[in-house]
Formats: sequence, structure tokens, C-alpha cells
Amino acid sequence: MKGKIGVIPAAGKGSRAFSPKTQKVMIKIRGKPIIQRNIELMRDQLGVKTIYIVTGYLGHQIKRYFGGGSKFGVEICYVKQEEPRGIGDAVLLTNQYIDNKFFVVLGDEFYMRSNHRDMLPLLRKKFNAVCGFRLEEDAKRIMKNYTGELDGSRILSLMEKPKRTTTRYMGCGTYLFDPVIYRYIKKVPPSALRGEVEITDAINNLAKKESRVHAFFLKGDYVNINSVEDLHLARRLVGDV
Repeated sequence: MKGKIGVIPAAGKGSRAFSPKTQKVMIKIRGKPIIQRNIELMRDQLGVKTIYIVTGYLGHQIKRYFGGGSKFGVEICYVKQEEPRGIGDAVLLTNQYIDNKFFVVLGDEFYMRSNHRDMLPLLRKKFNAVCGFRLEEDAKRIMKNYTGELDGSRILSLMEKPKRTTTRYMGCGTYLFDPVIYRYIKKVPPSALRGEVEITDAINNLAKKESRVHAFFLKGDYVNINSVEDLHLARRLVGDV
């Protein structure tokens, strides 16, 4: 396999606030599905040539729109998640195809004017995992994502959807992994929080056992699209109102 590799988990049903007839990642913002923006981000900023999209609910909509990816300047391969078992499980399903470092960007997140390309020099360094973070003033936004305890750039621990916050660190769904992550995902039981295999639990265990888990701070605009209000915010940011 040639070139950089990306994974986009896109199997979830999303909130009931969205149309049950449309896969959430296929909702358009200024004429483009959310996931298309992340495919282009991987292609243009990270130099990714091959993307594995993990599909599930209404996955045929994604396949029909993107096909093999040639129209979008990448090769797209599809992996099906039979049951909604979370982001950790979705990433694990790509284990048999990937044996080198790879990027992950969640299919339902919106980025604009970001600095993802600044992650590229990290590929030449030794690491087990890199997590995208932002400095965030709104504690409610942090509580909808995950947060972490950091020592400089090193991640000491992660917490998914914290009930209270003690830092401004908000974790985002952008990651850079060494394949060692697969070994840690396999050991993670479904969480009490959602009954899913949380990728943050795997990274947390990795950080405590092997270190070399680091934060990368993202710039620009960011929206984790989990509600209609989030969607409206993303559309306002691009002038799609």
C-alpha cells in the first residue's frame, strides 16, 4: 500500500434530531456532505492517498456518493461495522488492512481553517498516539467531548465526556496512531457510559502503560456535530444560512 493512510469512522446513527433517512455524515454544509470536507482535509492537508471509511447505518448512501474515491482524488475502501459498537471498535475493524502509522478523523466533525498539515512532521518522530486538542473556554463544549491531563505535550490520562472540567483542554476526533493502538483497543470492554468501545479508553490505557502519547493543538474553527444547533453553527461559520 502506497502513501499515507486515513480512517474515517462513519457508522453511527446520530441524534434523533436529524433525519432518519439521511446518514448524519452525509448532511450537507454549503453543498458538501460533512464527511466530504474531512476526506478533502485528509487529502489536502495530510497527504492521505488511501481512506478506509467504516460504515454502518445507511452506509449505502456513503458508498453511492463517493464510490471508489477517484472523483475525489483518493482511493476509498469500505469496512462495515455490523453493530453500533463505538469508535474504538470502528478503528479496530481496519486492523487487518493497516500495518503502518495512520490518521483518523471522525466523519461527523467540522473543521475550517485548521492547521492539520502541521501534524505531518510528527510522522518522523517516535510516538504511539497523537490526539487533537483545542483550547476551549466553554466548559459545556468540553463536557460533550473528552478532556485530558497533560504534562507539556505528553498526555497522562484522558476522560470521555467529563461531568466537570478543570482545564481548558478539549479533545477532538483527530488522531494519529501507531498500529500498537489496535492491541489496546482489543483489551477495552464496552464503557459504562454508552456501552460502546471508547477509543479514549484505549488511548488512556496506552498513555499509562507505554507513554509516547501526545497532544497536538488544532487551530481554526471546529464543531462536533451532535445536534441541530451544532449543524446551524457550522453552517453559519461557512456563510451557509
